[in-house]
Amino acid sequence: GSGTTLVAAQSLNRNWIGIDQSDAAIKVTQKRLADFSSNLFSKVEYERLQQETFPILVNNPQEAILL
Repeated sequence: GSGTTLVAAQSLNRNWIGIDQSDAAIKVTQKRLADFSSNLFSKVEYERLQQETFPILVNNPQEAILL
């Protein structure tokens, strides 16, 4: 949690994309990744998705859905 996979990917010089549900979790992840580079987040883009964006999740709660 809180960016563990992102930290591992960054330490291996791999590309990564982080997605989380809360601003607090994003801030914790940014703090953990700050040790790698001070300009790591110089170009960060946030896009908030509304619940309606994923109606399949509501209509199929028993199904395994990979996004």
